[in-house]
Amino acid sequence: DATLSAFQFWQPKLIGAGFACQRLQEIQTEKHDIKIPYFVCEQGIVHFKLGINKLSA
Repeated sequence: DATLSAFQFWQPKLIGAGFACQRLQEIQTEKHDIKIPYFVCEQGIVHFKLGINKLSA
């Protein structure tokens, strides 16, 4: 989060990457956390803001 906050001036696209088995329905956040709009894994892409879930079954 500290690294990402240093790059906010350039407004980079923030994308989380991981495995589908690591995905959670909800996660507790802290004050310093930065939300990511995308999550990419071996099953596809999730766009959180738009509610688009393009994961294969």
